[in-house]
Amino acid sequence: MTMIAEAASADGLASQLAQSTWLLEWQRQRSDAGVSRSFGEWQPMAAVRSQGTPAGLLPLTLQLGSSSRLNLAYGLAAADQNSRDPIRVGVQGLGFSTNFGAVKSESQLYFSRPSLDGGAAATLVGDLGRSTAREGVDASRLQEGRAIRQSLGLSAGSIQLTGRFQEIDRSFALPQRFLSAAGSGETAKLLQELAQQSGTRRTALGMTAGLSKGWKLTGGFDALDDGAGRIHRQEVGIASDVLQIKSLHQDVGAQFAGFNRFGDAEVQKMAAQKGVKRSALQWALAPGKQFGIQGSTDTHRDASGAVDARSLALHLGAFQATERRRAVAGFKTVGALEAGDQALAKLGQMALREQTAALALGGKTRLAFASDTASDTGGRFQDERYEFASPTLVARARFRSIDAGFAGAKGLASVDKRFAGLEQLCGQRERAYDLDYVGSTWFGLRNHYSQTRAMDAD
Repeated sequence: MTMIAEAASADGLASQLAQSTWLLEWQRQRSDAGVSRSFGEWQPMAAVRSQGTPAGLLPLTLQLGSSSRLNLAYGLAAADQNSRDPIRVGVQGLGFSTNFGAVKSESQLYFSRPSLDGGAAATLVGDLGRSTAREGVDASRLQEGRAIRQSLGLSAGSIQLTGRFQEIDRSFALPQRFLSAAGSGETAKLLQELAQQSGTRRTALGMTAGLSKGWKLTGGFDALDDGAGRIHRQEVGIASDVLQIKSLHQDVGAQFAGFNRFGDAEVQKMAAQKGVKRSALQWALAPGKQFGIQGSTDTHRDASGAVDARSLALHLGAFQATERRRAVAGFKTVGALEAGDQALAKLGQMALREQTAALALGGKTRLAFASDTASDTGGRFQDERYEFASPTLVARARFRSIDAGFAGAKGLASVDKRFAGLEQLCGQRERAYDLDYVGSTWFGLRNHYSQTRAMDAD
């Protein structure tokens, strides 16, 4: 077993040992009965730089063979004479990590133990005229705190498991004077992170399993609690060469505020989804090259309403078809949506359906169809387009109608540019025909016909 100090040089180790001796002596003398030293009278040993508020951390690393490591730490923040804070805080704990190839684990356990400094309290009573030593001291600051963090990784053949558990008491609060004096080592950074996440709890589990005949199963959940609100996220998926299914359920509590406290980029991204519940399902079936079908549903809900998006796509030989439906009803948390759906959500009340179909007839000949339908509380818009195309002939037909009360005519342009100018056609019905014929390099024919009428004239 090899003992390695965290400091890089012998001088650094000597300084840390001297500081540790001073910290222990300070704690012993301040704990002696009947001590009435002036607040801040004690000075550190000559080997340690003098400072107004004594604080420090002594970390130690024990390497246990080639696969395990034990980290020990002891620290102390004395009472602060500058802010007249009579509370001193001791920090003790350990961390243990292992790496046995297939199994990796890491555990940390730390305690903060605040107490009332007798000498500092006597100064506050005598010099500042306080009636008692505890006057002006929040009782919750004298509660001991505990921080637990554990992580586990397992890889066995085609199975991979990851797990994480964290529980940090709200009372695990380290004073800034201690964090500033702790340094920038591994243990110091860990304590700073744990202190930042005080009052939080997190449980996470992830799994990937390769099954027989190319099947793969994935899943995981993540639950976070910052004391004010919660986040819950759950994913399940199964995939093969023929079938893929993936589901997601996510609930970001409206009161959750600790997005930046967990040091996790994925959690930080959820800030835009605060107060939103999301349920999503994606699936695809492709048993052969000539047939495939896929679909998805995605629903966002907040306290004001919901946004629902559904899609379906079919491929059958030379035939292809798609349908996409989106509906919004009072949803206010626009930032939780993708860019395309944000524009639709801003319209407040809207349902939009988009359809396409195409059939290849051989060579460069094909039939195509497209339709857009939108409706709100005031009316309806519909646009249908038909096309036949071959090397010598292209024929198109288009039918559009817009109710006079359709309020989303102008707003749809922000969803898709092809809807631009609809507000000019409100209350009208339009039909148009185009014919292009190319008989040879010296002969061709083009014809266009359109008609626009008021809808009440039909």
